[in-house]
Amino acid sequence: MSATEGPAATAAAADVTADASPLRSLGLTKTEYAEALLPLPPPHVVDALRSRMRNARSVSEEIADFFHERITIEENYVRSLQRLHRRPPISGMYNMQYFLPHSWSPLRHPWD
Repeated sequence: MSATEGPAATAAAADVTADASPLRSLGLTKTEYAEALLPLPPPHVVDALRSRMRNARSVSEEIADFFHERITIEENYVRSLQRLHRRPPISGMYNMQYFLPHSWSPLRHPWD
């Protein structure tokens, strides 16, 4: 690299190469992935795309399984809370005058 060449000259050369891309001439702006496939022969491009599609499907299925499991867990949690809410009140708790007003009122009205 000579004294006149530097990072600016390298960046300018990269811009010239990027503008020369046949994909950019079609108006496509994000072409890095497609440009990586351009120099490959067609059978290799097909293999690369199939591999990417298989990986994407695998990841999508794993994400879907995660959310299905999370839905199941949260539905069970809601049912458990509903069962707890339907339980009859604790009979001896109302006889404890000291316990009820001082301990439970902050839990009933946390915004106060």
